[in-house]
Amino acid sequence: MERVVYFGRGFHTVPGGGIEEGETPEQAVIRELKEECGLDGKILRPLVTIHKGSDSAEYSFEIEIPEGQEAITGYDPEEDSEDPPLKEVLWMSLDEISYPIAKAKPKFLYHGSQYLFDVVKPQQACGACAEESRLGIYAATRKEEVIPFALPFRFYPDSPKGKLSRDTRGIHSLLHYGSIDPDGRGYIYVLPSDTFEAIDTWQWLSTAEVKPVEVIEIHVKDYLHTIQFSEEAKEIQRKLFGDAWDQS
Repeated sequence: MERVVYFGRGFHTVPGGGIEEGETPEQAVIRELKEECGLDGKILRPLVTIHKGSDSAEYSFEIEIPEGQEAITGYDPEEDSEDPPLKEVLWMSLDEISYPIAKAKPKFLYHGSQYLFDVVKPQQACGACAEESRLGIYAATRKEEVIPFALPFRFYPDSPKGKLSRDTRGIHSLLHYGSIDPDGRGYIYVLPSDTFEAIDTWQWLSTAEVKPVEVIEIHVKDYLHTIQFSEEAKEIQRKLFGDAWDQS
């Protein structure tokens, strides 16, 4: 496992990363394992493939690590070398990485959307794993955790052929590709928790539609400081909104 910290939020994850041009998914995972953990591995079998769009997918593999190798904390050449997010690599048993699901259900949960509804209905999600890719309504116990999902990030171009790529860590977002209107708005729904079940340490899921008890409108200009833009995303912002959007 890897212990990483992004935007002040720490968590454990398995080794992995992006597929470079000309690589197969199999070649990419072996390279990432070597870069991040210093280990040479052999793929035993594919585990799951999650399709996240017409040209995007995530691949998982079972990998055998021959005995006699020592895992070391490696690097990610695409990350900040002065303060790298990868802090530690360590072996963990299945018992150690299993986490307790929160048992105390709060009376209300929060759901973020860039669209305004009278009733929130289940939608097909495209998350990083099977639990985050189900048909349902995803919610959190804290309002701050759903703000990135309420902000109106858009595909560029804003059409079926457009592309949107972003990462979210807590209240912070990193926009790799796409756009966001600095004068836009989004909505946070306060939902009764009756039909929700906990699926991990912070997310709750309802497969039934839910009528909100309150809808909170938020404005992009109040949260621009929580968004980091890649150079490519900055160019898109300039094309669409000029230089006025940039508050850095």
